[in-house]
Amino acid sequence: TTSLAILLETLIDVLQEAELVICGEDPTERRIRGAVQWNIAQGSTREEKERFWENAFTLMLRLDANKLMLGEIRDRNSAQQAFI
Repeated sequence: TTSLAILLETLIDVLQEAELVICGEDPTERRIRGAVQWNIAQGSTREEKERFWENAFTLMLRLDANKLMLGEIRDRNSAQQAFI
């Protein structure tokens, strides 16, 4: 995740454009300048957290961001959507 965060921060600096960049992580490990960060691990039980994680990427796509970063690919759904 640290490598991804540094890469994304560098990309934001190089492009210097007003873009919506959303990062979904569990947990958020590092602050990324210029990005909206979202701690995906919500819920009190493991099952609730897993269910929320399964839907996280779809929810991020609905926000119409210019760039998305998903800190981990944990399930089939997020893996399929990450490579579309």
